[in-house]
Amino acid sequence: MKALNIKHLLIIFFSLLFIACGSPKSPIVVIIQSETKAFAVGDPPVVFKSYGAMLDYFSGGTIVVFKVDYQLLKQKCQSGTVYRIDKDLKLNKLETIDTSLSNSDLVKKYLYTKNRIDEDIELEEIDLK
Repeated sequence: MKALNIKHLLIIFFSLLFIACGSPKSPIVVIIQSETKAFAVGDPPVVFKSYGAMLDYFSGGTIVVFKVDYQLLKQKCQSGTVYRIDKDLKLNKLETIDTSLSNSDLVKKYLYTKNRIDEDIELEEIDLK
């Protein structure tokens, strides 16, 4: 009987682990659309530079979706690949996606939306030049 309880606990533990790891979410999502254009959504931190303040969309925790091959943070990334930026600003591959998915579908899949209404989500255009 004791072994049965441990077996059930292990099944529950691994089920919860799979659910938690199976759907990556982030408060910031960036979609690299082309060599010169990206779209971002979320609440990025503000960084203060000598020339003024700017939004830092490429901070730790951000999920970046690549619809084209592109080099970001000194790493080559392939089209159709999703990465998460870690705290050391390294890109960690999460999965591959179909690049024909719409940006709104990608945002719904990867954006952590607690206390956020879908209609309030707007994609901010970022110039990559």
